[in-house]
Amino acid sequence: MRSLFFWIPMTCGLFVAWIMLTGSLSLGSLALGFILSFGIVLFSTRLRPDRAYPRRILAMIKLFFIVLKDVYASNLDVIKLTLKSRPDNQPVADFVNIPLNIRDPHAIALLACIINYVPGTVWSGLTENDYILHLHVFGLENEADWHRTVHERYEPLLMEIFE
Repeated sequence: MRSLFFWIPMTCGLFVAWIMLTGSLSLGSLALGFILSFGIVLFSTRLRPDRAYPRRILAMIKLFFIVLKDVYASNLDVIKLTLKSRPDNQPVADFVNIPLNIRDPHAIALLACIINYVPGTVWSGLTENDYILHLHVFGLENEADWHRTVHERYEPLLMEIFE
């Protein structure tokens, strides 16, 4: 019974997503959305043997605003690089290898989401033995900046939330 209460936020999130996607507040639509949301969460609990127990709500909020700021700034950078590029002067796009300190699979998954949300970056892979992140960056100027971004901006907060 305790595990069901753990999934109430997920049920509510799916229910809100259903309302936003359907755009309808009729009783039938709300009932179907709730039944589907609860059913998906109920049947998916057995598919996840390792459950996340995030802590530190303030760290989550701080991480959210840091990511929001990074997405906005990166959007502007990608727009500038795209508009200024000419056939003879292409922006540099290259791979960066960053060793990670986090080991929690949920924190790594969230880091993958964050990196893919930021325009101009793509999570290319992660080695399972030594946890080295392979990252593709559009407009790469300095590889050390990306090491600093991951190690100083994202990893400490993810470790505080999940580990």
